[in-house]
Amino acid sequence: MLKLAIIVIRRMEIIGTSSEKMKTGDHVPIDIYKLGKTMREELEILHPLLDDCCIYRVPKRLRMLNEKAYTPQVVSIGPLHHGREEFKAMEECKRRYLKDFLAWSELSLEDLIGVTEMEETRLRNRYAEAIELSSDVFVKMMLLDAAFIIMIMLKNYFLDFQSSNDRIFSRPWMIHEIYKV
Repeated sequence: MLKLAIIVIRRMEIIGTSSEKMKTGDHVPIDIYKLGKTMREELEILHPLLDDCCIYRVPKRLRMLNEKAYTPQVVSIGPLHHGREEFKAMEECKRRYLKDFLAWSELSLEDLIGVTEMEETRLRNRYAEAIELSSDVFVKMMLLDAAFIIMIMLKNYFLDFQSSNDRIFSRPWMIHEIYKV
């Protein structure tokens, strides 16, 4: 089979370099080496499929049954819905919760960034599809989301972590909407 493919490619190369004039409607030859280089580059950037993969996008046929059930309504966690306009207001809340987390934990922001950056490949490999975010954006998003989740749990179970001006816990309905995520 491989031998046949090589023969076909060589034959196409000969036809492609032929000096005969082509008639209208004839096959237009391609630059095999240029296409091969492009395809090789695409193959090299594929992320490896590892056993760590555990986060998948909900299949379209299920989403069509009830779009709202599978789409975050208040906050986006992770890269699949990251950057959508309807979640911009919660991004400020995530930053505030990261600030609270830093004050509570007494860790430096740079330490947390470093730890998150060290785990970037492992985190990306959890997703079934390639995540098209730069390292800076991905690490920042993961750090903000992780701190947000931790602080939501702490504030929910330990009232000492809550404050009167908290944008989530000062609105009784908001925490219920977030838990639906």
